[in-house]
Amino acid sequence: GLQRKYGQDAAEILEYAAALEAEQQQLEQADDEIGRLQQVVTALEDGLASSAAQLTALRLEAAARLEAGLADYLEQLGMAAARFEVRLEPLDAPGRSGSDRVQFLFSANPGEPLRDLNEVASGGELSRLLLALHLVAGADQPVLVFDEIDAGTGGRAAVAIGRLLRQLATERQVLVVTHLPQVAAFAHEQYVVSKAEQD
Repeated sequence: GLQRKYGQDAAEILEYAAALEAEQQQLEQADDEIGRLQQVVTALEDGLASSAAQLTALRLEAAARLEAGLADYLEQLGMAAARFEVRLEPLDAPGRSGSDRVQFLFSANPGEPLRDLNEVASGGELSRLLLALHLVAGADQPVLVFDEIDAGTGGRAAVAIGRLLRQLATERQVLVVTHLPQVAAFAHEQYVVSKAEQD
């Protein structure tokens, strides 16, 4: 009966029995292995939570420095009433980028609530804000292009924009499309671009 069910001869039957015993041992040890793996998962989750908390603390410090640095530049750039805020919203669970959603909020005028930067800032405001961000935080890009950075400005604000662009250009190449001579005057090179109809 054993031969019909488990092998042709005694050797095969014993080999089958040994395989069943090994499988039984694995199953008996599975509970221990599950417990061990749960401990590993718990330790990894604790490590992730700790790292995420450290990252949040560093982000809060950096956000305060960024907000303070930008406030100085925004005033120089003719946006004295503008407000910029970095908001950290906690996520349900930490991921690859920590446990926060980082959001930049902006208000250009007094009395207006802070809203998502990409929803409320005009092209000129975004360009001036980008200039301020590069001056405060630096940039990895070797070439920066600004268009409409002087839109809606003039006088002292235009002079400040030109001076700050020149300051930024000490470390990288900066290209600026401008209509204001106050801004163009700070450039190392100026090019006039015009269009005309022929025939």
